[in-house]
Amino acid sequence: MNARRLAIGSIAVLLLGPTASVAEEKSPPPDIPLRMTVVFNEYDGTKKIASLPYVMPCKASSRRGQGISVLRVGFDVPYKTKQDEVNYRNVGTNIDCSAALPDERGGFMVDLGVEHNGVYSPKETSTAVELQPGTPIGLVAPVTGGIRASLHDLLIRDGQTVEGLTATDPVSGHVWKVEVTLNVVK
Repeated sequence: MNARRLAIGSIAVLLLGPTASVAEEKSPPPDIPLRMTVVFNEYDGTKKIASLPYVMPCKASSRRGQGISVLRVGFDVPYKTKQDEVNYRNVGTNIDCSAALPDERGGFMVDLGVEHNGVYSPKETSTAVELQPGTPIGLVAPVTGGIRASLHDLLIRDGQTVEGLTATDPVSGHVWKVEVTLNVVK
């Protein structure tokens, strides 16, 4: 009887032992906290006319698309659409960020959704209409514009800054450059 119990116990250990170690191997690696710096730079030719930095937390995760960090900064601008009807246009900056755990070389794959909209008012000192950053112009139709992009699979290492995109505004001719810096939070 003791030999039979010993045999059954040995079989149970053999069957359950690998199962326990497989369960340990399947647990996902821990998330890594990151600090993302996103800078919208606007140029008129070679002259930098605006630099708008935003710093936000993000986390690198083995579960792609999980733990997306979201930043919304802005305001609603009223404008008339009909005699007594007012609508609102959202202006400001929106950033969505997610990242994958680092690869074997230490690079993080980062996905960013970026959007920056501003309000412009016609410059009244000339006969031509020039668009200038300005104050919301109230209950008349505001002129809004900006940049929006989805940046997928940016490979960034800890402490590195990359230029995520460069785009030219077709109305003003200004060039927008979006820089992204990643830092691991220790």
